[in-house]
Amino acid sequence: MIEITPFMDELLSYTVVFPAMVLCYLPMRDQLRLPLPGLGLLFAGIYCLLSAAGSYLTCRFGLDNNTLFYPVLIIFFLFYHATVRVDLSRSLCVFVSICALMSFASNIAAAFECAFFPDAQINQVSPINTIFTLGFGTLMAVTLAFPLLRFGTKLINEFALKHIWYVMAWLMGGFLLINIGLQPTYYSVLREGTVFISYCAILGMMFTLQLAVCFLFYQIVMTMMALDTERQRVRILEVQEKQFQAQQAYLADTSRMRHDLRHTILALKGMADAGDQAGIADFLDRYVKSMPVNEVTNFCASNAVNATLNHFARAAREDGIRTIWRIDLPENCPVSDMDLCGILGNILENAVRACKNIPESDRSIRLTVTTMNEPNLYIVAANTFDGKVRRKGSSYLSTREGGTGMGLTSITITAQKYGGSARFHHEGCVFCTDVRIPLDGVVES
Repeated sequence: MIEITPFMDELLSYTVVFPAMVLCYLPMRDQLRLPLPGLGLLFAGIYCLLSAAGSYLTCRFGLDNNTLFYPVLIIFFLFYHATVRVDLSRSLCVFVSICALMSFASNIAAAFECAFFPDAQINQVSPINTIFTLGFGTLMAVTLAFPLLRFGTKLINEFALKHIWYVMAWLMGGFLLINIGLQPTYYSVLREGTVFISYCAILGMMFTLQLAVCFLFYQIVMTMMALDTERQRVRILEVQEKQFQAQQAYLADTSRMRHDLRHTILALKGMADAGDQAGIADFLDRYVKSMPVNEVTNFCASNAVNATLNHFARAAREDGIRTIWRIDLPENCPVSDMDLCGILGNILENAVRACKNIPESDRSIRLTVTTMNEPNLYIVAANTFDGKVRRKGSSYLSTREGGTGMGLTSITITAQKYGGSARFHHEGCVFCTDVRIPLDGVVES
């Protein structure tokens, strides 16, 4: 049998999980797998089960109050990760960051309990300590709700570089471990001399430092994204400039031929009057061959996407690459022209470069852009290549000397920005790219 009062005290100590989970879910508001009411009911059930089981086992076997709290916290993380539509790097970073912040609340609560309740014991769960921790955690949740909703959501939705998120998770884990190490072992130590003031000052500085690191992380990421956006914009402008120059050359050629048309007609009349049928046929053959070809094709309604596709279509023709393209881009597509051009540009740039390494007779690029009458945009490409690949795990690396392999990463990040996905694979000497972007409810970021 267990005593009711210690059990209730242990049960109450788990309530600090509520403000922590609220903070965790705030930046994930657009990535929830379940509607809020269903998620709330599911969390309530998991919370009741874990808190009751943890409290019972702690009291039944006389365990330290933190012995089961941390394993239970891991289970809460697994639940959290399963209920959001992001990869492990982002969910882990957010969860560890919030745990680090809440550990400050726990240490501040311990300091307050030491100051106002001299007889309290640090190694015992007390309702006073729990109330202080819950109060500070709730205050923290209210204070940070707006920045997490506005700025945290933007980071989660638009930035998907896993290694950056993992680095930040390790950094936040450092703050968490420091806070665990700062937990006082005995209140009597805090009451000696200026230890209490020094302890509070250290907590304040560490808390400020963590917020500063989070702010700096946001600024760095926003700068990286702005630079990437600017690079894509410059790339589109360069493609459009080349397309404009090609159009101007075509117009100049047709203008010259119109100017020479009078002389052409006079030459044909002279040969006709002389009855030179063979000369007329030969003259017309040479004239047709000299006519300029309009290399501009209207693949879709987007001028920017047209410019990108025409640029690579011309590059493919110059390198003897056979192209089989089917472009069925819906009007008013919610995916921005810049992002579409970024995806298509990276796919086709890699494809054209890969085709150059094989005999001209084997060069081909297939590209399909369609919705298939579904609320999804599918971009499917297949190009021939020499069959040589470099991989790190499941990721493909560039085989070009000096290549960074960022093209495929950029495609993946852009697709994930809209809640979609990108998959790359090869079969023999054919490299395939499959991109899916949901259009139902997509709002351009």
